[in-house]
Amino acid sequence: MYLLEREENKEPVNIVDLFNILHKEPQRLKIKNQGREFDYFPAKNFRLPVDSALVVEKGVVSPEDADLIVDNIDWRINRSVIYKNGLMLLDLLAHNNWERPVYFAITTGDDSYFGLQEYFQLEGLAYRLVPIRTPNAQGNTGRLNTDKMYENMIHKFRWGNMENSKVYLDETNRRMCMNFRNNFSRLAGQLLIEGDTIKAVETLDKAMTLMPIENVPYNFFIIPVAEAYYKAKITEKGDTILSDYLDVLDDELKFYFAFRGKKARLINDEKEQALAITNRIMQVTEYFQRTDLNNKAKAIFDEYYNSWVKTL
Repeated sequence: MYLLEREENKEPVNIVDLFNILHKEPQRLKIKNQGREFDYFPAKNFRLPVDSALVVEKGVVSPEDADLIVDNIDWRINRSVIYKNGLMLLDLLAHNNWERPVYFAITTGDDSYFGLQEYFQLEGLAYRLVPIRTPNAQGNTGRLNTDKMYENMIHKFRWGNMENSKVYLDETNRRMCMNFRNNFSRLAGQLLIEGDTIKAVETLDKAMTLMPIENVPYNFFIIPVAEAYYKAKITEKGDTILSDYLDVLDDELKFYFAFRGKKARLINDEKEQALAITNRIMQVTEYFQRTDLNNKAKAIFDEYYNSWVKTL
């Protein structure tokens, strides 16, 4: 375990220099506190210098993105101590010199990313560390490499028969499918931005084929799939998704509001979530001028929202 410097607004510490000290003069990175000796890093802000020519040569960044390469990867580890897993990561970054790609699983959560998210590139079901800074926007992490991600998601990955009604998907598998749907919709959305409607629609169709509602129940992450269909002018498929999901939400809300007293209070979070999702569908259908669906969503929302307000 290494303690991290608490003082704010310090210049980033070069991790190459830091690990040279750690390997050659480790006593310089020790501190005494209340009679005990601790390992210590004099920073929470770190820096990894970037050789732009090298990262292009190694294939980390494509030549057409060379102008996006930063001079330094600067980031902050927002914690007071760092354990062996973090130490191993920093040591790897200090000495890897871009010889091998560094990937992070999309499912591990922010604690495992050590503040590096703004330098992530999504290539499928993993983020690759690249020297291109992409501020996180709208809850999405990293930039997309559509060529690699499309090839992986559409052609390379083997999905394990999720579409087969005879294959049982437990709760853990179904939660994983939220990541899959989100990545398919992100890929389709970026392809649409790049003007490739054909691949975008192929991506959306692949998601719907792999994860039909019968095997993978709809949740919030199906809404971006419908939005992408609308943007691609495939309105019928977008309408079908949101209409089916509204039926699911209507059934869920009817079930939740059947409870009374203490039991009703125990599921307040589920009520609020279902109402919030219904409201989101209202916004989407209004934006894309899907009047009939918008009226359907509004009728469901108004009925249960009014009942919910009375319980507050």
